[in-house]
Amino acid sequence: MSPRGRGILFAAGAAVLAWVLVRALLRLDAFGSFPAPYGRLLAALTLAAHRGLNAPTAVTFDFRGLDTLGEEFILFSAVTGIGLVSENAREQGGGRAPERQDRPERSGAVRGVGYLVFGAGALFGLQVAAHALLTPGGGFQGGSILASAWFLLYLALGWRVFDRLTCEAPVELAESLGAATYALTGFLSMVLGGAFLENALPLGKQGSLFSGGSITLINAGVTIEVAAAFALVLTEMVRAALGTMTHQT
Repeated sequence: MSPRGRGILFAAGAAVLAWVLVRALLRLDAFGSFPAPYGRLLAALTLAAHRGLNAPTAVTFDFRGLDTLGEEFILFSAVTGIGLVSENAREQGGGRAPERQDRPERSGAVRGVGYLVFGAGALFGLQVAAHALLTPGGGFQGGSILASAWFLLYLALGWRVFDRLTCEAPVELAESLGAATYALTGFLSMVLGGAFLENALPLGKQGSLFSGGSITLINAGVTIEVAAAFALVLTEMVRAALGTMTHQT
């Protein structure tokens, strides 16, 4: 297509998009209004069915729990694919591992700050994940924070120490168990005579850390799966980057 044709096509698409956006903005409700009956219904159901205070978590792991199960296994499949592609690339490259040297050498100050930030990040990730039904957050957010905190160890310690700490087999096992926890919780509900992913555990006290019944178990599995998945991806990224730099040098 010629530049003129692409310009005409872009202008037509932009005009349609602008028309849709303007109509949507003009039909917005007044600022501060909340004409959303489903929002009020879900908030009431969260308290009644799960004794939780954070409706989005109940929606994610119960009211649309089957969709979230699919999303979790999309992440699981993506990380599996990354691992297979990376392993195949290393085999084609003669299996050459990245250089196990701390380059440049980390100073004591960098290591100290790295330990401190790692500890704070890990605690924050656990807090976000554990309070899924009480405050904004949950397994996906908490797991991502935990993986990011783990990656700080590489920045603080360098590859040699980080590689020793990051044993792939246990991390891969944790990712698999975390993903399986979600599905097995659903099958447990069916074994006990309920629907798939229907609550099958005691709800606990409203507002407590262990309220929510099955959601608490599902959220723990998601936390483990997401943290392990991103840890594996970050490790592969570092290994590929160091392998590239070693080859170039």
